[in-house]
Amino acid sequence: MSSSAPSVRSAGHSRGDYQRLQTGRATARRAEGSAVSSESSSKRLVRADLKVLPGKEAIRRRRDRRISRLLIVASVAVIMFSLLATVAAHSYIAEQQFKLDSLRQTAAEKFTSNQELELHVAQLQQPSRIVGIAQEKLGMLPPSSVPYLSPGKQPGYSTSSGKG
Repeated sequence: MSSSAPSVRSAGHSRGDYQRLQTGRATARRAEGSAVSSESSSKRLVRADLKVLPGKEAIRRRRDRRISRLLIVASVAVIMFSLLATVAAHSYIAEQQFKLDSLRQTAAEKFTSNQELELHVAQLQQPSRIVGIAQEKLGMLPPSSVPYLSPGKQPGYSTSSGKG
């Protein structure tokens, strides 16, 4: 089998011709084996087609490829998560900045309103305004003289304790 294979390939035949030849020989051998096995099934056992398992290097390469794919997928997932978290954080910061600007504007308006109210209260508390309202609306007049009392002996006031 191996002695005829190189001669077929070296004779200028294509790779497809070589494979067809090998396939034909394998089919012929299987047919002979099945004929022999059917005749002497009690003497010889038919073996199933065997497959060659990959070597340690091939298994290691597959495992390394799986690990590298897993690492790439994990890295992409981490990057995507961090980008989404960054976008969410920026959105939250922008929203809070908008609220802060709105509160600052409201505080400025309230401060201005408070100053206006304090000015109005000060105008209402002016003594000249109070005297004018008392004279015009209430009919009050300023006193002609103001009596002052001195802290001395007054009638009806005694310095005793009330005993005796």
